[in-house]
Amino acid sequence: MNRKPHPATDLAFCLLIVVIATLLLVGAASLPAPKYDPLGSAAVPRTLAVLILLAAVPIAASAVLRMVRGTESLPLPWSPAAALRGTVVFAALVVFILAMAWGWATFWVAGTVYVAVSAVLIGGFDWRRFAVSAVGAAILCSLLAVVFSRYFFVNLP
Repeated sequence: MNRKPHPATDLAFCLLIVVIATLLLVGAASLPAPKYDPLGSAAVPRTLAVLILLAAVPIAASAVLRMVRGTESLPLPWSPAAALRGTVVFAALVVFILAMAWGWATFWVAGTVYVAVSAVLIGGFDWRRFAVSAVGAAILCSLLAVVFSRYFFVNLP
């Protein structure tokens, strides 16, 4: 039998998505009105917020249906080690943002290190995992830097 994750896990994830979308919408509301382009600078954050909210709807609906039906699910995932890893990944995210904000590292360097470290923290240390994560992160960060600079005209640090 294929057991699904606990519905509370999916609902907590959807709540996190709602919080992130709300922050995006609040941030987009504070952006200046458009002057030279018809959409304005708030179009991308608003569109992103709506898209991630739409992506959360089927997850939340599935979780609610599983709760109502009482479908067998995995137990709630909790362990002190997992909580510590999650806290360290969050701390690494804060360091990633601060490193760019304070000029310690460029986006490419900080992003590559953050993704590789997060992959090792979440999945456990393995040289192959670390190498694949580092190479994949370097490629991803390079592509993001090109997209932001050429298409959005935003120069990342």
